[in-house]
Amino acid sequence: MSSAGFRITEIEGIELLQSLPLLAEGVPHGFTLRTGGFGARGNGASDLAKLERALGLRELASMHQVHGNVVRILDESKAPRCDGLLTNRGGAAVAVQSADCVPLLLWAPKAKVVAAVHAGWRGTLARIARTAVSKLEEIYGAAPEDIHAVIGPAIGVCCYEVGDEVIAAFADSGRDVDRISRPGPRGRRHLDLVEENRTQLMSSGVTAERIHDSRLCTFCDNDCCYSFRKEGTGVGRIFGVIGLVRNDDKHFR
Repeated sequence: MSSAGFRITEIEGIELLQSLPLLAEGVPHGFTLRTGGFGARGNGASDLAKLERALGLRELASMHQVHGNVVRILDESKAPRCDGLLTNRGGAAVAVQSADCVPLLLWAPKAKVVAAVHAGWRGTLARIARTAVSKLEEIYGAAPEDIHAVIGPAIGVCCYEVGDEVIAAFADSGRDVDRISRPGPRGRRHLDLVEENRTQLMSSGVTAERIHDSRLCTFCDNDCCYSFRKEGTGVGRIFGVIGLVRNDDKHFR
């Protein structure tokens, strides 16, 4: 596995794929790899607790993901029904789970706010990446050009074969399907979810140099990433997590 601009860091036995620009700024974040069975199906709560301790966080909140475009602020709710979660609380972190869908981690350093976003094909169709950037700007005053966006491992256009109804849905929404899909070897088109989410981020004002793409395909890189499309029901999950340093936290400075 190789990905420019990223490195694998081991923290208390957990392997995290981390973005070098965010790592240099001390942002606690990363995408878990399946090393040692971490993220295996059924271990979600205990693995999140391990991740919370390993990153020295006060709290790590996850979502009940519903494949939509609702983005919420982290409050006292446990696992809110949404596909995007925001927080500006020091020592807190938000998490996204995925196993082919596009996981996005957003960080606005000046506004001091982070977000975790789950973008499957339905969420991507509903422009959840654009919604998340809009919420960061609307609620916290985060300038889009100040936002860093990290794209985690997701199924690539090389492997993501979809039905005609999916392509038609994107065409009906005004997308240029020739730009975000291509013919596949079996006569069905392959959809580029990563490229469409990148386009949404850039059209929202996030600059190209602040979009950090792991460029890992969960299907191709199945030795380190979980893939529902390849492994089927019962597959584990990658956890994408991002948080904010506490004022009294020296570990990430």
